[in-house]
Amino acid sequence: MEMNEIKILIIEDSRADAELIEYEIRKGGVSFSAKRVDEREDFLRELEEFKPDLILADYTLPSFNGMEALSLLMEKSPDLPFIFVSGTIGEEKAIEGMKQGATDYVLKSSLSRLVPSIKRALKERQERADRKRAEENLRKSEEHYRILAEEAQKSRDAFLNMLDDVSDSYKELEKLFIGLVRAMVNALDAKSRWTRGHSERVAYFATKIAEGARMNQDQVKRIHLASLLHDIGKIGTYDVLLDKPERLTTEEFEVVKKHPAQGYDILKGIKQLRDIIPFIRHHHERIDGRGYPDGLKGDEIPLGARILHIADSFDSMTADRPYRPAPGREYAISELKRCAGTQFDAEISELFLRILEKSDI
Repeated sequence: MEMNEIKILIIEDSRADAELIEYEIRKGGVSFSAKRVDEREDFLRELEEFKPDLILADYTLPSFNGMEALSLLMEKSPDLPFIFVSGTIGEEKAIEGMKQGATDYVLKSSLSRLVPSIKRALKERQERADRKRAEENLRKSEEHYRILAEEAQKSRDAFLNMLDDVSDSYKELEKLFIGLVRAMVNALDAKSRWTRGHSERVAYFATKIAEGARMNQDQVKRIHLASLLHDIGKIGTYDVLLDKPERLTTEEFEVVKKHPAQGYDILKGIKQLRDIIPFIRHHHERIDGRGYPDGLKGDEIPLGARILHIADSFDSMTADRPYRPAPGREYAISELKRCAGTQFDAEISELFLRILEKSDI
């Protein structure tokens, strides 16, 4: 075991015995400096000034003894190693000294045991110091993390409260937004008595389909919003075409067919609506590719647009138009069946038909 130079305080009234002890330690390869005392006052003074790493004490001195020195040391520096080095100490006294806090005892007749005892005592002291430091660091860490946990809890509570506030604000804004959208589309639908309430009904049907398809809440909301806005492009359509009591001419129908693309153009600058704009643009596409405005077919058509197409068509077939009375619910159901796989998505048609069978829509 290699050690840096240590300081040894020797309590010994015999200079010769002290020199013999020092010789034995030096012979054992220990680098040290030493001071010798044999009075109580000198011992206390050197504890403060010399600051020894180790105490070696004779058991019996003329005016001072090892047990008194041990008692004083336990009051002032209980972690300092204390070894009795004596020729008169018996086993019983040695055991008593160990009980009082001594580290070890070595007989002067067996000084060969001294260096191993010193090394062991210093090692144990270092281990105690390391353990104490580790325990203190652990305590500080626990305290630190306790504080962090408390702060984190406070921050978490504050964050959750903030989320609640934001959530409440968002919900209010969402309600306001949907309210504004409803007001706008209702005003649009009201341009003609034939389309009044159309967008609200399409939104209702489309939402039922989305829920039946077990879409998540966000997806259902997007379908609902797209349904409300699906005819927004009719803002640019002449009222006379919407109210015409006869069937539209080919040229007039081409004008009306522009409304999905016009709706796309109206809304494309609103980034919050970018997820639903494709539904609006393509809600008149057909599975067989014969729809408009882009002639998409099959899975090229966004799912939301396929849902909208069925909801929009069902409402059109169950509502009066200026050029004809409503064909009715049974006719609409028969058309959903007949056109499944050509005009309408077959799976969505089948789903909507099941919904119609189980409800009073």
